[in-house]
Amino acid sequence: DGRVGYPLGGGLGRFARPASRPRAFEARLRDLYPAYSDQQIENWLTTLHASGRDTDTELGVLEEQARRLSDHLKSWERRGLLNGERPERKRFRKAIMQCWRERVPAQVTPEHQRLALTWQYSAYDLCSLPELGPLFSFPHVTELSLRSLLLKEVPEQFLLSFPNLTSLELSYNQLQRLPASLSLLSD
Repeated sequence: DGRVGYPLGGGLGRFARPASRPRAFEARLRDLYPAYSDQQIENWLTTLHASGRDTDTELGVLEEQARRLSDHLKSWERRGLLNGERPERKRFRKAIMQCWRERVPAQVTPEHQRLALTWQYSAYDLCSLPELGPLFSFPHVTELSLRSLLLKEVPEQFLLSFPNLTSLELSYNQLQRLPASLSLLSD
């Protein structure tokens, strides 16, 4: 009858987009990793699809990790209100969430290539760090610098979130002792 149809109606009109996968996957991945380029998103989804793993499940796991980390850090931030440290904790929360978002999920990293990232957070009046632990993992961080923060201690569980750490700098803090978990880290 000559009608083109409604472009967003899913029909095969001349404006219809091929339905290779739901647009929602790309949007969900962009929400998790805002710094990803369109090509990185395409590569991630293509590689994941080729591996036979379920895209919805994998995205769900990553979204849950991000939500739990964010909730945990927001709770830690609110507890800083009592000692006047909330603005510094908020700054740290945003920075460490950005660091988590730098993580490239294993599905896109070639097997022979290990991603390495140096994360530095320094020169703020942050007196404490959150208890993170192995539930919140930053395997892409190999070097961590937390200098000039006025830290009095490093929580035992904090360093366990960085399983591939090879270098740690804690200079110009007010530390009395080093955490025992330091001995559990990579060489």
